[in-house]
Amino acid sequence: AVVGYSMGGRFALEVANSDADIAQYKITAVAALMPPCRSGCPTAHLPVFLGAGSADTTCPDDYIEQAYQQVVGVDKAFCNVQGAPHWEVGVWGANRHETHLLQFLGCYLWGTQSLCDAVFSQCTASRATAM
Repeated sequence: AVVGYSMGGRFALEVANSDADIAQYKITAVAALMPPCRSGCPTAHLPVFLGAGSADTTCPDDYIEQAYQQVVGVDKAFCNVQGAPHWEVGVWGANRHETHLLQFLGCYLWGTQSLCDAVFSQCTASRATAM
């Protein structure tokens, strides 16, 4: 899996948009927390988790939600943490994305059905495949 926050999240989506990178590095899922999508974001070609915060003025949640809506043909989850600012992620933040992110990764890295069920019932999400 490829995981990134802010500009790293944008880079993770760039990698997930490249079939060559996906094949070469055997990537099974991508997670982008608060990526800058104001000018659009690359569309993932594999299961994607997009995390946003309703109080994020650096990478506004509505642009990230638009990126989520543009993803087709793969499983996808959009989790928007209410009141979360851009610095939500990391040692300085409350890390309220952590539970959903770990559920998503457990779903696609380990194939744990209960984790798939959890993330897809708690976030705005859609399944393109049956697990």
